[in-house]
Amino acid sequence: MGAVGGGVARGVRGCGAGNWCNRLPYGYAIGVSLSRERKCESDDLFDFFTLGDSMTTSIETTRIVFPAVLAVDQFDTQEVLLPPIFPTISILLVDSAVGLHEFKISKLLPHQHPSFLLSAVAEAKSQIEHFWTVLAFVRDTTIRPTGEVFYEFNNQRHEVYPRRSSSSARLVGVAGSGWFDSNRDALSASYDLERLKRLNFACGIDEPIGRFVALYALLLSEAGDSQSEVDRLILEFDPNTQQTPSPKNGKLETLYTRLRNELAHVRPTSNVFSTHDEIELHLQRFQWLVKSILRPLTL
Repeated sequence: MGAVGGGVARGVRGCGAGNWCNRLPYGYAIGVSLSRERKCESDDLFDFFTLGDSMTTSIETTRIVFPAVLAVDQFDTQEVLLPPIFPTISILLVDSAVGLHEFKISKLLPHQHPSFLLSAVAEAKSQIEHFWTVLAFVRDTTIRPTGEVFYEFNNQRHEVYPRRSSSSARLVGVAGSGWFDSNRDALSASYDLERLKRLNFACGIDEPIGRFVALYALLLSEAGDSQSEVDRLILEFDPNTQQTPSPKNGKLETLYTRLRNELAHVRPTSNVFSTHDEIELHLQRFQWLVKSILRPLTL
């Protein structure tokens, strides 16, 4: 294998076949002009990072790209600067009709060998998931990653992982560059990320019954697995929530607890079809209610 762009592809002249420097991964010194040559001895490792100032000047930016669909609450193309909580993130609005965005995080790499590239992708993936978790909560929206990951280098794009399905869009609203400045404090706050991830996961479930069950389970976990405590939290937030007697013990239960119990148990006062219809009718309000109850607990 040869050099790329005039740089050194493998090893250094004067190194024997059995020495460490001759086993550099392909492309390790791509674009680096060696300021000196160094003969490798059997016990003398090649100190790659002392080869001269040309090492730093040859490093170029590799952008890790994470496509995602924001169907309703979209963003203009812009740079997001929220240090030190988040890295610099470039947002590109690719297609407003379907809500497709690309979120890009830049990494400095000496080359794109998998030993470096996959490390950068893993780091950027953790960073973008943190950002998405907080952003979805603060903007009260759903972010659906397409499952694709790309990297860009020298004006070329390459896919890291195979393509997976993406989502379609509905009516849209696009936030301008001023949105991040006006929400800087909220985005930079210290959150209970596990709570946010569970909340975002529940809200991201498409199927209405599954979403309702996940949202109720989230409330139940905050209430110590007590339905009476769930109802207390609900009524504390909205005292006018409908309550009806449980056919099991005659105790009052809120609309949402009743629907949850109708799903889980056979009740003579309901059937599965009417329960499903009611859940779909009340789902958006219940989701808003759960978010409102959990919001103070996430900080």
